[in-house]
Amino acid sequence: PGAGGPPGQIAPGEPDPNGAVYRATGKLPEGPDSAHVYTTAGKVPRQDVVRLAKALGLKGSPRLADGTWSLPGDPGEGPSLQVTEGSPGNWTFSRPGATGGDPVSAERAERAAAPLWKALGLQDPEVDASATSGAVRTVTASPEVGGLPTEGREAGAQIGPDGEVVSAHGMLAALQEKPGAYPVISAKKALELLNAGAPGDDLGIASCPSAPVPPPSDPKKEAPGPGEVAPCVPSKAPVQEVRGARFGLSAQSVEGRQALVPSWLFDVAQPGVERTHPVAQIAVDPRYLDVPPQEDPSAPAGGDVGAGAGTSPEPLSYSADGRTLTLYFWGGVCNTYRAVAEESADRVTVEISGRPDRPDRACIMIAERTSVEVRLDEPLGDRAVVEAGSGDPVPARSGGAAKEQGEDAR
Repeated sequence: PGAGGPPGQIAPGEPDPNGAVYRATGKLPEGPDSAHVYTTAGKVPRQDVVRLAKALGLKGSPRLADGTWSLPGDPGEGPSLQVTEGSPGNWTFSRPGATGGDPVSAERAERAAAPLWKALGLQDPEVDASATSGAVRTVTASPEVGGLPTEGREAGAQIGPDGEVVSAHGMLAALQEKPGAYPVISAKKALELLNAGAPGDDLGIASCPSAPVPPPSDPKKEAPGPGEVAPCVPSKAPVQEVRGARFGLSAQSVEGRQALVPSWLFDVAQPGVERTHPVAQIAVDPRYLDVPPQEDPSAPAGGDVGAGAGTSPEPLSYSADGRTLTLYFWGGVCNTYRAVAEESADRVTVEISGRPDRPDRACIMIAERTSVEVRLDEPLGDRAVVEAGSGDPVPARSGGAAKEQGEDAR
């Protein structure tokens, strides 16, 4: 969530920087066994910009310059639409409008924004028109993707007192479903992971001053004397109530592009506060998240990580065709892999290594089922295939759904 979100809202998957502890007020749901990741697909084409412009009442042909579509002119000179051509296709619209008077009703504001949601292709969006600022009412639409609610891909429109859209923003790049579903965890487990980055109820001595306390000037005196430090009582982390949880998708970075990743969306509020706000925690099973170690203790925790070092995944199975040996394994979407083989009379020892495609680009390294080939000196024949690191035998790949499901489970 970006600027303008509810007070206290934090980025998807990140622990609360204020050190809050999350406590469920009721039973949390189990959720599905697996779910898909959705990534943004390529560049924003001209026809999508034209469709959005028409919904905003703009005429003319958009022009592309320096990676940005614009119509009809520069910001500040009448109505203006700006769309970034690259993924995720961020766009903004503004026009001079009336500023005095009272805001329109929520119903009228929703009707004014509805053509926008249609032009954006939002399917059954969750709409909120409760927020006002002076004479302007804000309408926010959170789309459903694959039948799931989303967090971090909202579109917004500000409606003036005349019932017209005075400004709006969103993302225009299309989404595509990545092949293969990822195993996911329950809401209870996700809440445990969310709290893992937050302090416990007792922060311990680390929350107290580090300066040494000199001996009391008077052993009978309880209050500290001059130059002494008062006894420190560790404070407790603030508690946030988790009043509900929905299984959905949250915006993350995959291979340098925005993606919607399976997540638990917790409805959170401070005790005694009625209005809740969403906190997202990635729900992909941690075994399928290739998270590199963090050398910088100040680096953010959670799934949104740097590209990290190369990995050495273990092969799940193999197939052989003459001198070509194909190894199948789970690998990070941000890495490129190669395999080497050491041959003997009775076995072929294999090792897979990977390196990040873009070490300078942030990426949540979700694992995906993939394969790599290695060329042998001689056909495999009846020799065994073993993994170099563990020495374990690698099973031959066989067809059929049962085998595929077995590999997914691993």
